[in-house]
Amino acid sequence: MIYYFAYGSNMNEDELRTRGITILKAEKAFLKNYKIALTRHATTRGGGVLDVIPNEDLVEGVLYDLNDGDRGKVDAKEGVTVNAYEPITVAIETADGRMLNNVLTYRVCRKEDPPRASEEYEKSVLKGAVEH
Repeated sequence: MIYYFAYGSNMNEDELRTRGITILKAEKAFLKNYKIALTRHATTRGGGVLDVIPNEDLVEGVLYDLNDGDRGKVDAKEGVTVNAYEPITVAIETADGRMLNNVLTYRVCRKEDPPRASEEYEKSVLKGAVEH
């Protein structure tokens, strides 16, 4: 099983399911000492997309339990092979106070000053936030 901390549009479970990723469990979680910011222009999204950056803030997201075999699908969705995002491991805290180390998440490889996020992307992020 893989623990995956999702933020941004990946909090929206439809974003993962449409890529054939099986969600075994989902729960609200927090990534401490990071903030989210638009740091990449994604042509497939028509605007800026979110990233996590070290900071003294807190990122609210979703902890997913995924099948081991789905790691490659998540990497593909995040554009790992084209250096869009890179996998990193982080420590997170669940809403019920459990601390987990070595949790997978992703950060942008080459940060830039992107345009505003598209309305479609914003709607996907909000849908995921409401789900959890």
